[in-house]
Amino acid sequence: MGKRKKSKKLRKLGTKATIKEEQKVKVPKKKASIKKKSKKDLPILQRIINFFRNGWLKIVNYFKGVWFELKKVSWPNRKSILLYTMVTLTTIFIFVVFIGICDFLFTQLIVLLQKIKF
Repeated sequence: MGKRKKSKKLRKLGTKATIKEEQKVKVPKKKASIKKKSKKDLPILQRIINFFRNGWLKIVNYFKGVWFELKKVSWPNRKSILLYTMVTLTTIFIFVVFIGICDFLFTQLIVLLQKIKF
Protein backbone atom coordinates (compact mmCIF):
# COMPACT_ATOMS: atom_id res chain seq x y z
CA MET A 1 0.00 0.00 0.00
CA GLY A 2 2.88 2.33 0.70
CA LYS A 3 4.06 2.18 -2.91
CA ARG A 4 0.64 3.01 -4.26
CA LYS A 5 0.30 6.08 -2.07
CA LYS A 6 3.71 7.30 -3.16
CA SER A 7 3.01 6.70 -6.83
CA LYS A 8 -0.27 8.66 -6.63
CA LYS A 9 1.51 11.55 -4.97
CA LEU A 10 4.29 11.43 -7.54
CA ARG A 11 1.80 11.38 -10.40
CA LYS A 12 0.23 14.53 -9.04
CA LEU A 13 3.62 16.20 -8.93
CA GLY A 14 4.56 14.90 -12.41
CA THR A 15 8.20 14.09 -11.56
CA LYS A 16 10.61 11.81 -13.38
CA ALA A 17 10.26 9.28 -10.60
CA THR A 18 6.75 8.59 -11.79
CA ILE A 19 7.97 7.39 -15.16
CA LYS A 20 10.62 5.15 -13.62
CA GLU A 21 8.13 3.72 -11.14
CA GLU A 22 5.59 2.95 -13.86
CA GLN A 23 8.26 1.16 -15.88
CA LYS A 24 9.06 -1.09 -12.92
CA VAL A 25 5.46 -2.30 -12.64
CA LYS A 26 5.29 -5.74 -14.17
CA VAL A 27 2.20 -6.78 -16.07
CA PRO A 28 1.35 -10.43 -15.47
CA LYS A 29 1.67 -12.49 -18.63
CA LYS A 30 -1.29 -14.43 -19.89
CA LYS A 31 -0.97 -18.17 -19.60
CA ALA A 32 -0.90 -20.02 -22.86
CA SER A 33 -4.34 -21.50 -23.29
CA ILE A 34 -4.84 -24.86 -24.86
CA LYS A 35 -6.85 -24.39 -28.02
CA LYS A 36 -9.83 -26.60 -28.45
CA LYS A 37 -10.38 -28.09 -31.83
CA SER A 38 -12.81 -25.98 -33.75
CA LYS A 39 -15.66 -27.53 -35.66
CA LYS A 40 -13.83 -26.89 -38.91
CA ASP A 41 -10.82 -28.93 -37.76
CA LEU A 42 -12.85 -32.13 -37.35
CA PRO A 43 -13.05 -34.59 -40.24
CA ILE A 44 -16.18 -34.30 -42.38
CA LEU A 45 -17.60 -37.65 -41.25
CA GLN A 46 -17.25 -36.71 -37.58
CA ARG A 47 -18.93 -33.36 -38.26
CA ILE A 48 -21.87 -35.10 -39.93
CA ILE A 49 -22.21 -37.56 -37.03
CA ASN A 50 -22.09 -34.71 -34.51
CA PHE A 51 -24.71 -32.78 -36.48
CA PHE A 52 -27.21 -35.64 -36.38
CA ARG A 53 -26.41 -36.55 -32.78
CA ASN A 54 -26.82 -32.98 -31.55
CA GLY A 55 -29.83 -32.37 -33.80
CA TRP A 56 -31.74 -35.30 -32.33
CA LEU A 57 -30.81 -34.25 -28.81
CA LYS A 58 -32.18 -30.77 -29.46
CA ILE A 59 -35.45 -32.17 -30.79
CA VAL A 60 -35.82 -34.59 -27.88
CA ASN A 61 -35.06 -31.83 -25.35
CA TYR A 62 -37.62 -29.57 -27.02
CA PHE A 63 -40.40 -32.14 -26.66
CA LYS A 64 -39.37 -32.90 -23.08
CA GLY A 65 -39.76 -29.19 -22.33
CA VAL A 66 -43.15 -29.10 -24.04
CA TRP A 67 -44.34 -32.09 -22.02
CA PHE A 68 -43.06 -30.51 -18.81
CA GLU A 69 -44.94 -27.27 -19.55
CA LEU A 70 -48.14 -29.15 -20.42
CA LYS A 71 -48.04 -30.77 -16.99
CA LYS A 72 -48.19 -27.28 -15.44
CA VAL A 73 -51.36 -26.30 -17.33
CA SER A 74 -54.57 -26.22 -15.31
CA TRP A 75 -57.10 -27.78 -17.66
CA PRO A 76 -60.78 -26.79 -17.39
CA ASN A 77 -63.34 -29.36 -16.27
CA ARG A 78 -66.07 -30.84 -18.48
CA LYS A 79 -68.76 -28.41 -17.34
CA SER A 80 -66.60 -25.37 -18.19
CA ILE A 81 -65.74 -26.77 -21.61
CA LEU A 82 -69.42 -27.31 -22.45
CA LEU A 83 -70.29 -23.79 -21.29
CA TYR A 84 -67.50 -22.17 -23.34
CA THR A 85 -68.49 -24.24 -26.38
CA MET A 86 -72.11 -23.12 -26.14
CA VAL A 87 -71.09 -19.47 -25.78
CA THR A 88 -68.85 -19.77 -28.84
CA LEU A 89 -71.49 -21.49 -30.99
CA THR A 90 -74.17 -18.98 -29.94
CA THR A 91 -71.92 -16.03 -30.80
CA ILE A 92 -71.11 -17.54 -34.20
CA PHE A 93 -74.82 -18.14 -34.91
CA ILE A 94 -75.69 -14.52 -34.04
CA PHE A 95 -72.99 -13.17 -36.36
CA VAL A 96 -74.04 -15.51 -39.18
CA VAL A 97 -77.62 -14.27 -38.91
CA PHE A 98 -76.51 -10.62 -38.78
CA ILE A 99 -74.22 -10.96 -41.83
CA GLY A 100 -76.95 -12.89 -43.71
CA ILE A 101 -79.50 -10.14 -43.08
CA CYS A 102 -77.01 -7.45 -44.14
CA ASP A 103 -76.21 -9.42 -47.32
CA PHE A 104 -79.89 -9.80 -48.17
CA LEU A 105 -80.60 -6.09 -47.58
CA PHE A 106 -77.63 -4.91 -49.67
CA THR A 107 -78.61 -7.32 -52.48
CA GLN A 108 -82.16 -5.90 -52.52
CA LEU A 109 -80.77 -2.35 -52.45
CA ILE A 110 -78.56 -3.05 -55.48
CA VAL A 111 -81.51 -4.60 -57.37
CA LEU A 112 -83.62 -1.48 -56.63
CA LEU A 113 -80.79 0.84 -57.74
CA GLN A 114 -80.44 -1.10 -61.03
CA LYS A 115 -84.15 -0.58 -61.77
CA ILE A 116 -83.85 3.19 -61.30
CA LYS A 117 -82.52 4.96 -64.40
CA PHE A 118 -80.64 8.17 -63.89
